[in-house]
Amino acid sequence: HAEAVQLMQSADALLMLNSDVPHAHRIINAKTFEYMAARRPMFVVAPEGDVWDIVRDLPGTMLCPPSDVERIKDNLALIIEQFRCDVHFDDAHWDIDKFHRRQIAGQLATLLNTTIGQPAGETWPTSTHDAANIEPSTEDTNESAGEK
Repeated sequence: HAEAVQLMQSADALLMLNSDVPHAHRIINAKTFEYMAARRPMFVVAPEGDVWDIVRDLPGTMLCPPSDVERIKDNLALIIEQFRCDVHFDDAHWDIDKFHRRQIAGQLATLLNTTIGQPAGETWPTSTHDAANIEPSTEDTNESAGEK
């Protein structure tokens, strides 16, 4: 895998192909995120859908539906021309932090906290030591005493 990542990072562009099959517009390949992390221009031939939504604003990304052969041909010619003209894309404009696990987990935690009505800024215990110091409710204590 390390060698594959090195190849991605050194490539002039990365090709992603998704077949135009039923429900393919909902498929997000794992390589989508590997390609994004490589910060290289992407040539995506896939049905318009979730993959397009994720990568459409990344510098140098070209999107083509699999059925549009003319568009695929034109975009491939453009990629070749950009390579010949030594066109580079500034990877500083790649907004991919929002896809990092920590960021997504934080968004999920906020959503769950909002759902259960936990006040903003209040957090759950983050270690077993913190969890061990939580006072049990009266119900828990009574049930435990009855079971002994």
